[in-house]
Amino acid sequence: DTAIATVMTALTSGVDRSGVLRVADVGTGSGAIAVALAVALRQRRVPPDDLDIVATDVSEGALDLARENAVAHGVGDRLRFVASDLLPPDARSSSFDIVLANLPYVRAEELDASAGEPVSTTFEPRLALDGGPDGLAVVGRLLDQLEWALAADGTALLEIGGDQGETAPALVTERLPGWDRDVIPDLAGLPRVMRVRRGAG
Repeated sequence: DTAIATVMTALTSGVDRSGVLRVADVGTGSGAIAVALAVALRQRRVPPDDLDIVATDVSEGALDLARENAVAHGVGDRLRFVASDLLPPDARSSSFDIVLANLPYVRAEELDASAGEPVSTTFEPRLALDGGPDGLAVVGRLLDQLEWALAADGTALLEIGGDQGETAPALVTERLPGWDRDVIPDLAGLPRVMRVRRGAG
Protein backbone atom coordinates (compact mmCIF):
# COMPACT_ATOMS: atom_id res chain seq x y z
CA ASP A 1 0.00 0.00 0.00
CA THR A 2 1.39 3.36 -1.08
CA ALA A 3 0.31 5.23 2.04
CA ILE A 4 1.87 2.72 4.43
CA ALA A 5 5.11 2.60 2.41
CA THR A 6 5.30 6.40 2.36
CA VAL A 7 4.83 6.64 6.12
CA MET A 8 7.37 3.90 6.85
CA THR A 9 9.92 5.57 4.56
CA ALA A 10 9.40 8.89 6.33
CA LEU A 11 9.79 7.25 9.74
CA THR A 12 13.06 5.58 8.80
CA SER A 13 14.55 8.39 6.70
CA GLY A 14 16.67 9.75 9.53
CA VAL A 15 15.25 13.25 9.12
CA ASP A 16 14.81 15.05 12.44
CA ARG A 17 11.07 15.65 12.87
CA SER A 18 11.18 16.35 16.62
CA GLY A 19 10.12 12.76 17.16
CA VAL A 20 6.64 13.12 15.67
CA LEU A 21 5.50 12.47 12.11
CA ARG A 22 2.29 14.35 11.34
CA VAL A 23 -0.16 12.58 9.03
CA ALA A 24 -3.57 13.81 7.87
CA ASP A 25 -6.29 11.64 6.32
CA VAL A 26 -8.52 14.22 4.67
CA GLY A 27 -12.16 13.38 4.04
CA THR A 28 -11.78 10.21 6.07
CA GLY A 29 -15.39 9.05 5.67
CA SER A 30 -15.64 5.68 7.43
CA GLY A 31 -11.98 5.98 8.42
CA ALA A 32 -10.89 3.11 6.19
CA ILE A 33 -7.54 4.63 5.21
CA ALA A 34 -6.63 6.04 8.62
CA VAL A 35 -7.64 2.87 10.45
CA ALA A 36 -5.79 0.60 8.01
CA LEU A 37 -2.69 2.76 8.39
CA ALA A 38 -2.88 2.71 12.19
CA VAL A 39 -3.36 -1.06 12.23
CA ALA A 40 -0.40 -1.60 9.89
CA LEU A 41 1.84 0.61 12.01
CA ARG A 42 0.77 -1.18 15.17
CA GLN A 43 1.62 -4.51 13.54
CA ARG A 44 5.04 -3.10 12.66
CA ARG A 45 5.46 -2.11 16.31
CA VAL A 46 5.76 1.59 15.54
CA PRO A 47 5.29 3.44 18.86
CA PRO A 48 2.11 5.56 18.80
CA ASP A 49 4.06 8.54 20.16
CA ASP A 50 6.10 8.61 16.94
CA LEU A 51 3.07 9.75 14.94
CA ASP A 52 0.19 12.16 15.09
CA ILE A 53 -2.50 10.80 12.75
CA VAL A 54 -5.42 13.17 12.25
CA ALA A 55 -8.53 12.06 10.37
CA THR A 56 -10.79 14.88 9.18
CA ASP A 57 -14.23 15.08 7.65
CA VAL A 58 -16.86 17.76 7.20
CA SER A 59 -19.53 15.27 8.30
CA GLU A 60 -19.95 14.61 12.02
CA GLY A 61 -21.80 11.41 11.16
CA ALA A 62 -18.85 10.14 9.16
CA LEU A 63 -16.48 10.95 12.02
CA ASP A 64 -18.68 9.03 14.48
CA LEU A 65 -18.50 5.99 12.19
CA ALA A 66 -14.74 6.39 11.77
CA ARG A 67 -14.28 6.51 15.56
CA GLU A 68 -16.33 3.33 15.93
CA ASN A 69 -14.24 1.58 13.29
CA ALA A 70 -11.01 2.68 14.95
CA VAL A 71 -12.12 1.31 18.31
CA ALA A 72 -13.33 -1.91 16.70
CA HIS A 73 -9.88 -2.44 15.18
CA GLY A 74 -8.08 -1.62 18.43
CA VAL A 75 -6.50 1.65 17.25
CA GLY A 76 -8.85 4.19 18.80
CA ASP A 77 -5.93 5.55 20.84
CA ARG A 78 -3.75 6.02 17.76
CA LEU A 79 -5.98 8.43 15.87
CA ARG A 80 -7.45 11.89 16.34
CA PHE A 81 -10.70 12.86 14.65
CA VAL A 82 -11.37 16.48 13.73
CA ALA A 83 -14.44 18.00 12.10
CA SER A 84 -13.05 20.17 9.33
CA ASP A 85 -13.59 21.13 5.73
CA LEU A 86 -10.44 19.45 4.38
CA LEU A 87 -7.32 20.22 6.47
CA PRO A 88 -7.70 21.39 10.08
CA PRO A 89 -6.95 25.04 10.92
CA ASP A 90 -3.90 24.15 13.04
CA ALA A 91 -2.11 23.02 9.87
CA ARG A 92 -1.18 26.68 9.38
CA SER A 93 0.97 26.62 12.49
CA SER A 94 2.03 22.97 12.42
CA SER A 95 2.32 21.52 8.93
CA PHE A 96 1.78 17.91 7.95
CA ASP A 97 4.51 15.60 6.71
CA ILE A 98 2.07 13.36 4.85
CA VAL A 99 -1.42 14.19 3.57
CA LEU A 100 -3.68 11.37 2.42
CA ALA A 101 -7.01 12.04 0.71
CA ASN A 102 -9.78 10.09 -0.98
CA LEU A 103 -11.96 13.03 -1.94
CA PRO A 104 -15.01 13.21 -4.23
CA TYR A 105 -13.81 12.96 -7.85
CA VAL A 106 -16.92 11.89 -9.77
CA ARG A 107 -18.24 14.46 -12.25
CA ALA A 108 -21.57 15.94 -11.20
CA GLU A 109 -23.17 15.07 -14.54
CA GLU A 110 -22.23 11.41 -14.09
CA LEU A 111 -24.03 11.35 -10.75
CA ASP A 112 -27.06 12.99 -12.30
CA ALA A 113 -27.05 10.49 -15.17
CA SER A 114 -26.88 7.53 -12.78
CA ALA A 115 -29.69 8.75 -10.52
CA GLY A 116 -32.17 5.95 -9.99
CA GLU A 117 -29.87 3.30 -11.43
CA PRO A 118 -28.60 0.37 -9.31
CA VAL A 119 -24.92 1.33 -9.56
CA SER A 120 -22.32 1.38 -6.80
CA THR A 121 -22.26 5.20 -6.56
CA THR A 122 -25.88 5.27 -5.44
CA PHE A 123 -24.93 3.67 -2.12
CA GLU A 124 -22.79 6.64 -1.08
CA PRO A 125 -24.06 10.07 -0.05
CA ARG A 126 -23.66 12.64 -2.83
CA LEU A 127 -21.36 14.72 -0.62
CA ALA A 128 -18.84 11.86 -0.69
CA LEU A 129 -18.88 11.57 -4.49
CA ASP A 130 -19.65 14.88 -6.18
CA GLY A 131 -16.43 16.42 -7.47
CA GLY A 132 -18.13 19.22 -9.38
CA PRO A 133 -18.28 19.75 -13.16
CA ASP A 134 -14.82 18.28 -13.88
CA GLY A 135 -14.63 15.96 -10.87
CA LEU A 136 -11.70 17.91 -9.43
CA ALA A 137 -13.35 20.79 -7.57
CA VAL A 138 -12.66 19.41 -4.09
CA VAL A 139 -9.22 18.12 -5.06
CA GLY A 140 -8.40 21.64 -6.28
CA ARG A 141 -9.40 23.16 -2.94
CA LEU A 142 -7.10 20.73 -1.14
CA LEU A 143 -4.23 21.61 -3.48
CA ASP A 144 -4.70 25.26 -2.51
CA GLN A 145 -4.37 24.30 1.16
CA LEU A 146 -1.21 22.25 0.59
CA GLU A 147 0.65 25.50 -0.09
CA TRP A 148 0.57 26.27 3.63
CA ALA A 149 -0.21 22.87 5.15
CA LEU A 150 2.39 20.51 3.66
CA ALA A 151 5.85 20.39 5.21
CA ALA A 152 8.82 21.39 3.07
CA ASP A 153 9.78 17.75 2.47
CA GLY A 154 6.23 16.42 2.77
CA THR A 155 4.20 14.23 0.43
CA ALA A 156 0.52 14.30 -0.47
CA LEU A 157 -1.22 11.22 -1.88
CA LEU A 158 -4.58 11.97 -3.50
CA GLU A 159 -6.86 9.33 -4.98
CA ILE A 160 -8.12 10.28 -8.44
CA GLY A 161 -10.45 8.84 -11.06
CA GLY A 162 -9.24 6.46 -13.74
CA ASP A 163 -9.88 9.12 -16.37
CA GLN A 164 -8.02 11.90 -14.52
CA GLY A 165 -4.45 10.82 -15.20
CA GLU A 166 -3.83 13.97 -17.23
CA THR A 167 -6.29 16.51 -15.85
CA ALA A 168 -5.32 16.03 -12.19
CA PRO A 169 -1.57 16.64 -12.74
CA ALA A 170 -2.45 19.61 -14.95
CA LEU A 171 -4.41 21.04 -12.03
CA VAL A 172 -1.32 20.75 -9.83
CA THR A 173 0.69 22.67 -12.41
CA GLU A 174 -1.99 25.37 -12.41
CA ARG A 175 -2.49 25.64 -8.65
CA LEU A 176 1.03 24.82 -7.42
CA PRO A 177 3.54 25.95 -10.07
CA GLY A 178 6.92 24.28 -9.70
CA TRP A 179 5.68 21.42 -7.55
CA ASP A 180 6.44 17.82 -8.48
CA ARG A 181 3.63 15.40 -9.25
CA ASP A 182 3.31 11.92 -10.66
CA VAL A 183 0.51 9.39 -11.02
CA ILE A 184 0.61 5.89 -9.55
CA PRO A 185 -1.53 3.31 -11.41
CA ASP A 186 -3.68 0.64 -9.81
CA LEU A 187 -3.35 -3.09 -10.52
CA ALA A 188 -5.35 -2.65 -13.74
CA GLY A 189 -2.93 -0.01 -14.95
CA LEU A 190 -5.40 2.85 -14.52
CA PRO A 191 -4.49 6.14 -12.83
CA ARG A 192 -5.38 5.84 -9.15
CA VAL A 193 -3.15 7.94 -6.86
CA MET A 194 -1.54 11.29 -7.57
CA ARG A 195 1.59 12.02 -5.55
CA VAL A 196 2.36 15.69 -4.95
CA ARG A 197 5.51 17.22 -3.47
CA ARG A 198 7.15 20.64 -3.37
CA GLY A 199 9.64 21.23 -6.15
CA ALA A 200 13.36 21.12 -5.42
CA GLY A 201 13.62 24.78 -6.29
